[in-house]
Amino acid sequence: QVTAELTSIEPSLTYNADAAPANNNQIYVSASGSTVTLGSKSASGTCFYIKDVATGATPGTFYAKGTCTAPSATTVSGANW
Repeated sequence: QVTAELTSIEPSLTYNADAAPANNNQIYVSASGSTVTLGSKSASGTCFYIKDVATGATPGTFYAKGTCTAPSATTVSGANW
């Protein structure tokens, strides 16, 4: 459902269900409650993540990079790269 909604917003990107990013130029999505986490694998093999938390004790937007794991299993807590 979330991938279809994102595709309607930005159809030039390919969205995939929550999994370890395996293909360059594709976005992997995890959504739970008020939190959405996106992950993507770069051409160099590094994965980059962004997490948006809309409500709760620690709302905000957070970033991470590192080993490719599913967005739902990645600790995304940094405020910068």
